[in-house]
Amino acid sequence: MLMPGKGHGVMMGSSTPLHYGRVLHYGRVLPSLQIFSVKLAEIRGGLEWPLPVYGTVAARDHVGHNRNLLFARNRSECQILNEEDSFLTLTGPSRAIVSKESVVFEIQLKVRGRIKSQDKPLINGVYTYHSRERPICFRNCFCTVELSLERIKKSIQATILGVRVKEEGSWPAFGGRVACSAIGPDASPQEIELLDSRYTTVPITSEGYLVLSRSVVSVDYRGSL
Repeated sequence: MLMPGKGHGVMMGSSTPLHYGRVLHYGRVLPSLQIFSVKLAEIRGGLEWPLPVYGTVAARDHVGHNRNLLFARNRSECQILNEEDSFLTLTGPSRAIVSKESVVFEIQLKVRGRIKSQDKPLINGVYTYHSRERPICFRNCFCTVELSLERIKKSIQATILGVRVKEEGSWPAFGGRVACSAIGPDASPQEIELLDSRYTTVPITSEGYLVLSRSVVSVDYRGSL
């Protein structure tokens, strides 16, 4: 789904292997995880909205074992979460998360204080995904974080290269949102948000393309976006 305001949007993309680097299993399609969202579903322990949050959320699969970042912000660029909109702005994964074997999710978030010494840990956790659980929940005495995902048994990686207004019209200065959804017999109805600039200036390149927050989507090899 494209929501560029007036004019006609065009999405450019490509279908690629599930990862960059060495090719496993002679290029066969593999199961992968589509990440929809990460939400701060509940706060407690004396915390109050809004919350300035920073830190990382990442996944590790058997392909490379390196962290595949879903969310990463340092203290100076924390995200302000409130009760009406408590979703983290995701910037990953940078490649599809292969789920042929178990996948490990790691979360480490902090609440920024007035000065660094007043910062407080919000949640630290590790969760091993074995192919059925959804959503994944991280809980402690301060909060509950929900990670919404879908396992696609036979998938390919779609890389969204760019989105721009092709004909009449232009992107709005504020309020831009880009999302896509999978089309297929077993596809989830959930949207995959690629950019949400409702409260900030829409980032645009000199060639008129939106700078997307996310660009990698897992798709059933028989389906489309």
